[in-house]
This record gives sequence, structure tokens and C-alpha cells, in this order.
Amino acid sequence: MLKRIGFSLPDLLVGLVLFSLIGTMAVRYLVHTTLLARHARERALFRTAAETTISFLRAELTGIGGRPDDPDILVVSPESLSYRATRGLGLACAIVPGAVVMQPVHPALPRALEPGRDQFQLLVPDAGGYHWRTLPIEAVGASSCGGTAALRLSAPADSFLPGPGAGDRWPVRLHEAMQARWYRSLGHLWFGVRSLGTGEPIQPLAGPFQRGAFRYLDRNGRPTADPTQVRVIEVQLQGEADSRFPAGDSLTLRITPWNLPS
Repeated sequence: MLKRIGFSLPDLLVGLVLFSLIGTMAVRYLVHTTLLARHARERALFRTAAETTISFLRAELTGIGGRPDDPDILVVSPESLSYRATRGLGLACAIVPGAVVMQPVHPALPRALEPGRDQFQLLVPDAGGYHWRTLPIEAVGASSCGGTAALRLSAPADSFLPGPGAGDRWPVRLHEAMQARWYRSLGHLWFGVRSLGTGEPIQPLAGPFQRGAFRYLDRNGRPTADPTQVRVIEVQLQGEADSRFPAGDSLTLRITPWNLPS
């Protein structure tokens, strides 16, 4: 008899079953690996977006202050925060009706001052001591303080009255009214900012997020909607989720501005 070499029908069936099992396991492993990679990418994107948001808000909000009748925090809501952000500091070497000659503390400001967009505050004496007076900038020109380059900030002509100490160096703070806001675009939630003085549209800064919100606390740690009572600003962030990982990473940051009333 001749010796036959090959596979029988049972052998083929067993081979097909094993091949199907191995193929199914390989596909499941590939899908699982893809989902893990996608989740890792989403987490990395969330970390980057969260770090950008936190860095910006810390830089903008840590130094805000103001008095109850002239606060730096203008309007608060869970979706947005309007505030005055510091854009520079200086010393006024001359105060005359309608203008202040200011020498910046640093040789260069972050950007050129823009009338209508920027304002300034001057620390002036009054009957009760000193207070910050907020004034619009109508024009910016070059000047000097004792031979050192300075800026001439023009304001309404009736803003200043000559008085004792007018030639002394009074502190000046330059600031800009800003709005930070959570908004939806293209099906995603983004964190954006805009200048209120120019009326520009919101500009995206970081995202996308699953959730983003502001929360405001008073001196006793209770939620408040009164800008003059805010002492702590809480920022709540959550990364986008998917069907396999429905709970995205979350983060809560508390910012305590230095110069708010105690």
C-alpha cells in the first residue's frame, strides 16, 4: 500500500478552529491596545491643556486686588470671569492736570500700551490715607524722568489737581480688562480669553475639555456670586471621556489672589 501524506478533514477543522481563536484574540488585543493608546493620548492632551489653563490663570489672577468700591474682579459666573489684569508697574515722577509721566519699573513693558484697551491706577493721598484712582489712557507718548526714558500717559483733563507731593514718585499700575470663559465650538468645550477694551471675539487658549467651570468662595469658604466678596477662585477641569473610559481625568485648582481685602 502507498503511504499518503496530508491532512484529514478533522485535522483541517481543528486547524480552522485554532486559527479563528488566535485571530480573534489578536484582533481583541489590537483593539484593546488601540483604545489604551487613544486613552493615553487623551490624558496627555488633557494634561497639556490643564497646565496651559492653570499657568495662564495663575499669572493673571494671583496679583489682582482692588477695593470694594473699585474691585479688580468685575463679573463672575460659573462659565466666565471678567477681571482687570496687571500689564505693568511704574513710578510717576510728574503728575499734572491731564497727564502722568511714568517710569516703568522694568525697562520694557510686555507690549505697547493701547489707548482704549489699557487703563492705569495711580496711588494718591486722600483724607483717609491713600487710595488707587483708576483712569483711562487717552494717549501714550514719550517723556523722561530725570533723564531716564519714561511714558506720558494722557487722561481726561480734569483727572488730576496739583497738590502737595505732586512731584514725588507715586506708584502706578497698568491694567487691562479681560474675560476668561468656557465656550463650545465644533462639538468640544474650550477655554478662551479676550480683551474687553477692544471688543475682540473670544480667542481659544486651551482644550478640549469635558467640563470646565469657575467657583467663587468668600472669606469664610462659602460660595458667593458677589465680586466684592470673592477671596478664592476655584477652577474645575475634567478631560474628555470615551466609551471605554467614561470618567476623564479631573483637576481642581484654587487660586488665592494676594491683594484682595482680608
